[in-house]
Amino acid sequence: MSGRRLREAVRSEFDSHGTPRMNVVIAGLCNVYTHYITTYEEYQVQRYEAASTIYGPHTLSAYIQLYRGLAKAIATNTTQDLPRGPEPPFFNVGNLTLLPSLGVERAPANKTFGDVLQEVWQRYRETEHNFLTVERYINTSGSWQVVQNDASWDTRFYWTKGSLNQSNVTIQWHIPRGTELGIYRIRYSGHYKKRLSIIRTITVPFEGSSSAFEVTAP
Repeated sequence: MSGRRLREAVRSEFDSHGTPRMNVVIAGLCNVYTHYITTYEEYQVQRYEAASTIYGPHTLSAYIQLYRGLAKAIATNTTQDLPRGPEPPFFNVGNLTLLPSLGVERAPANKTFGDVLQEVWQRYRETEHNFLTVERYINTSGSWQVVQNDASWDTRFYWTKGSLNQSNVTIQWHIPRGTELGIYRIRYSGHYKKRLSIIRTITVPFEGSSSAFEVTAP
């Protein structure tokens, strides 16, 4: 919820200064950590995340205030007028280290550095694949082109186990703004277990596809 409120505040700041529909993304940078940031309401409950919001109940409000100022400066091209702010501390420990020094290394018996200890097999089965794809029909080539898959933000994959050894898959595609108009379909790739005998089963791949549908202008 804190992230949602922060994104909405930054987006509205851009909107009010002539830069509408900004796509705001919150990304934590390496080596930067300020612990949890909960909303004022969540802080009152004092569960784990709230109890770990170490700068108090108004932490989120402080972040929103500062990021609104940054967004305004970016939208109005006045970043040069922003205050410099405090310099972060510089911890210069020189060559001090508490790690033990590394000793010399040796190769295994009858081996030298760079030797392969265990060779790869000559053939491997594919172990990773997409469970779903969203595909667009290309008129010029008469083929289907994958435009999204199960790693995309706009797709959802739900698997439910039913009775009598049956299961169902529900696939959703939340069509994003700006999607190219055209003919689409959704394909599903899965595996099912087939019994060959009392003690032996095999896994069999299969595919399924929706009928073609059209994405039109709103």
